Formats: sequence, structure tokens, C-alpha cells
Amino acid sequence: SFLWYEHGNLTQQLIRRGKFGGAAEPEVLRRLTREAAYEMLESNMLEDVDRIIPVPLHPRRLRERGFNQAEIIAQELSTITGIPLDTTHLYRTRYNAHQVGLGKQDRAKNSQQLFALRYPEDLYRQRILLVDDVITTGNTILSCAKAMYAARGSKVLVFALAKARRTINNHKI
Repeated sequence: SFLWYEHGNLTQQLIRRGKFGGAAEPEVLRRLTREAAYEMLESNMLEDVDRIIPVPLHPRRLRERGFNQAEIIAQELSTITGIPLDTTHLYRTRYNAHQVGLGKQDRAKNSQQLFALRYPEDLYRQRILLVDDVITTGNTILSCAKAMYAARGSKVLVFALAKARRTINNHKI
């Protein structure tokens, strides 16, 4: 992940501004992604990545929001890096409740068997960059990765704009 996502910090404010509400500003997500992409290009993280796959939204959620924030991030990464964007193979199997506000156990239950893979043979032995906006408990990413097991021999790397960091007894974990 590129940034830390904490309650009330600037990262949380920017990402929420980028994806929620009637006045959502997806351009905020694009700008943050550009910064992250240039840093990743300087590292070896993207070496030999064959395709970029965003965490998909259910069609109903896509209609509600009007865009998929993970796809916006993935599109920007694809444009900057030249790595192909793939929005056809990974899909949601059902509509589920928003993860925001759910506890750890409810998030895990909410994301079980939530994703599946079309034509897994197309992804045989590929290096895939799985993209999401924020990783909180990791359950959504884990559910996606489990679906990717159907693509034999593939390797899944994960990128998110931000990773949630929690504080327990005034210590960041």
C-alpha cells in the first residue's frame, strides 16, 4: 500500500472524497494513484506483471456509486505503466453489504466466497496485480485471491492506495 489510512487522517478524507457521496471526486483517486505509480516504477514491484485486475463491484453497487474506485485506480496504473487492464476475468458472485462500519468478524463473513474467476485458463502462470482502494482487514483481497486459485500457476500481487492502521493503547499497529 502507498499510504496509511487512519480515522480522521488526510488519507481517509481524500479517499472518502474520491469515492463517496453525490459529489464524489474520482480525480482525487487518480492523483493519488499517479504518485504511487511513479514510486512503484522506481522499484521492482511491477517487474514482469502481466495484467492489472481491480477488485470488481457488483453491478448494483456500480449503479449506486456510478463508478468502481478500484477500477479507476487500476486504469491509472495501467495508463502510467503500460500493463494491460483486465476487468473481465474476476467478478462478484453476489451483492453484499458495505464493509464500512462492520467489525472484523462481520467483514470476514460478508466477504466469504464473494468472487469468482471466468476463464481461469487465460491467466495460467501470469503475474497479476490485484488492485483495491483501501485494505482494512484484508478480507476482500483474501476472497479475491482465493478465487484466483483457479488460475493455476499464477502469482497474485496486491496494491492498494492505503492500508488501515489501527491504534491500541496509543500504539499504532
